[in-house]
Amino acid sequence: MGIIEVLGALYPLLPRYAEEGGEYTCVARADLITQLAEQLPSAADLAESAVAVAQRVFSTTGLLHEAKLQEGVWQFVSSPAALFARSLLICLTDSQQFVFDRAFWNAQGDFSPRIDEQRKLLRHVELNRQAHHAQGAQPIRYVHVAWGLIHLDGKVLFRMREDKKRPGLGNFVPIGGRLSQDDLKAVGVSDALAVLQSPRAAKEPQAIQQALQ
Repeated sequence: MGIIEVLGALYPLLPRYAEEGGEYTCVARADLITQLAEQLPSAADLAESAVAVAQRVFSTTGLLHEAKLQEGVWQFVSSPAALFARSLLICLTDSQQFVFDRAFWNAQGDFSPRIDEQRKLLRHVELNRQAHHAQGAQPIRYVHVAWGLIHLDGKVLFRMREDKKRPGLGNFVPIGGRLSQDDLKAVGVSDALAVLQSPRAAKEPQAIQQALQ
C-alpha cells in the first residue's frame, strides 16, 4: 500500500461545511494521522506524510482556515472550499479521474485552437501565483530574445507579430525573436535545453548573436 491509497482513506475523514446555515466541523491534524494509522496498519508510517501532502495542497489553494491551521486544526473556510478540497483529493487518488482530456496539453504549434486555451489557463494561474506570494513568486519560465534595429533610408524596419491580437502598433516589433536550444548548441553549449530554461542563457552572447542571425 502506498501514499495514494492513504490519501484515499483520508477523504472520508475531512472536516465538513454545510452548504446552508454556516455549520461546519473541525478535525485536528494529529487525529487525522492517528485515524489513518489505525485504519491502515500496514501503511501507518505513511499517514503523517499523506496528511502533510494534503495540508500543503489545501493550504496553497487557500482552502483551510489559517488561524485554526496554526493551532494544528483543519477547518475549511467555506462550503465551496470544502467541495474543492474533495475534488482535489479525488483527482489525486482516483486513477480514472482526469481534470482535462488527454489531448489538452499535447496540443502544440501556433495553429492549434488549444494553444489559446492553454495560454489563458497558465496566465490565470501564474498571475494569481505572483499576486499571492509575499516576496515574489519563483519564475517557471525564462524567455531570452535577440532584437536587431535595422535602419534604412531614414526608417527603422519592423515586422508584424505572429500574435495579431495586440492593438495598434503593438502588432509590430523589431526584427528578431526568441533564443532557442539550437542557437545554444550551434555555439557549443552543452545541456542546451537546461541552459535555455534558466537565467544562464543570458550569459551566452555568441548564442544570442546566432539567434539574431
